[in-house]
Amino acid sequence: MEMTVKLKWDGDNLGEGWMNIYNLEVCLYSINHTLRKLCSAELVTDKLTASEALFGFTGWLTTRDEETIMSAHHDCSNIAQLVSQFIAENKLDEPREGWANNLIHPNGECSGPAV
Repeated sequence: MEMTVKLKWDGDNLGEGWMNIYNLEVCLYSINHTLRKLCSAELVTDKLTASEALFGFTGWLTTRDEETIMSAHHDCSNIAQLVSQFIAENKLDEPREGWANNLIHPNGECSGPAV
């Protein structure tokens, strides 16, 4: 990111003597603060959170022309391939060893309509 800052030095608007220096310091602090906020915002949005990835993945599945069928009665290899593709495209970290030990499945069935 590149940002150009122009300051106009106007004695009438900034005050006289030491007030000029004080006002300039406040202005520079404000610019520096704004730049840090902008830079940190870029860093925060650089990587998806786990929940963002889940919503993104399911959103992608619902926009594909191909049907995606998932259940306990179907082969899951196609889903695993789609997950791998999504991970690669979004530059997400691979699952850690033992990740399933931290997983909690919701109880019950989804109350949505059957397809």
